[in-house]
Amino acid sequence: MAKIRWMRGCKLPICSGLTLLAMMLGSAQGQESSQAHEKSCRAYVQGFYDWYVPLLKRPSGDPTKLAVKRYRFSPDLVRQLREDWAASAKSPGDIVGLDFDPFIDAQDLPEGRFVAGKVTRKGSNYLVEVSVIQRGKKTDDRVVAPELALEDGQWSFVNFHYGDSGDLLSTLKQLREERQKDHNHI
Repeated sequence: MAKIRWMRGCKLPICSGLTLLAMMLGSAQGQESSQAHEKSCRAYVQGFYDWYVPLLKRPSGDPTKLAVKRYRFSPDLVRQLREDWAASAKSPGDIVGLDFDPFIDAQDLPEGRFVAGKVTRKGSNYLVEVSVIQRGKKTDDRVVAPELALEDGQWSFVNFHYGDSGDLLSTLKQLREERQKDHNHI
């Protein structure tokens, strides 16, 4: 059994003070790390929208597919998007998949600039509120809130939240269940 050795002459208030100082330094480093994560996360999202929104203005290809090729998305989100795209391709005359842009939560592109704003921690992930600025004013509280995870030092989109109307993963799940239900009734 190991003996606990006390430093000679160590007074309890001094040792407690040193312990408190060490805890405060660790906490400060954690806050700096968290602030750095928030800043880099916001910058990643801003870079995405600065690249993505101009694509929506050009009628060339599917911008969502280009986004998945160029930016990091979680494997689960990519799998579900591809499944949705495949279902839509099999039924070109019917709406069986997403009928809106999942990254801006709209069918039509709002005028203005998409701006990444407040970053909120959600477990080990981060939510970034994205708003549209028109003529120097914010149009809504937020248009969409991408959820990101930091994996191996790189940001990855894991979901997109739409305020009161849900999120991308839930929407994809609901559409998949509706397709299965319709398929089973045939």
